[in-house]
Amino acid sequence: MGKKSPDVLTIIAIIFIPLGLMLMIPGIIAGVLTGELFFAIIFSACGLPFVIVGIVLLVIRSNKRKLIAELKESGQRIYAKFDRVDLNYNIEINHAHPFIVYARYEDQMGTIHMYKSSNLNYDPTSYLEGKEIPIYVDPNNPKLYFMDVDSVMPTIEYH
Repeated sequence: MGKKSPDVLTIIAIIFIPLGLMLMIPGIIAGVLTGELFFAIIFSACGLPFVIVGIVLLVIRSNKRKLIAELKESGQRIYAKFDRVDLNYNIEINHAHPFIVYARYEDQMGTIHMYKSSNLNYDPTSYLEGKEIPIYVDPNNPKLYFMDVDSVMPTIEYH
């Protein structure tokens, strides 16, 4: 659906890394200029956790993107029928719960597999009714999959 906005992990990382550096760098400079190692240690101890958390969040996001790219490239693509949209009551953002799409796929043995999307900040029900959604499944681990909801959504431009 149009241009992707950064997710929560990326936003937190973008805030935490500079915040940590703003604590560390002045402390180290003050410690070097004054000869007091105390400043460098205290400010680094305050800033380093922010930098570490920010970097870890960026690594997590990067690994998630890499997994999605690998699944799209080498995963088994199946088409699951749209089942329903529910609210994710475990998460609340700006006093609103994100939406999750559920789709069902019946294999040759008659087993029904249910898949769910990642969190969406809009209700896509009206766009998905009666459609099949591509899902990329890891052939070695069927619990690893990516539901490509965006590929069946129309392009929406806001003006």
